[in-house]
Amino acid sequence: MRNNIKAIRQAKRLSQQSLADRAGISRLTIVNAEAGTSEPKIETGNKIAQALGVNFEDLFFNQNVHLDVQGLRDQPKETSK
Repeated sequence: MRNNIKAIRQAKRLSQQSLADRAGISRLTIVNAEAGTSEPKIETGNKIAQALGVNFEDLFFNQNVHLDVQGLRDQPKETSK
């Protein structure tokens, strides 16, 4: 199953290890989920979604996640005049 883990993780500038640490799972689980070589269990998917600050559906089912719309890309910093 295709998912948005890698795109969202990279947009949030997290390494695979830091995401794994936040989610309380192994880095190998993240690697395999991103590569699509294994599908995480629902409980694990919920942990990943929570660690990324997104909902489960956008992480696994929304194949049209637009990172700018979802507020995942860094917003440009305002400059003071």
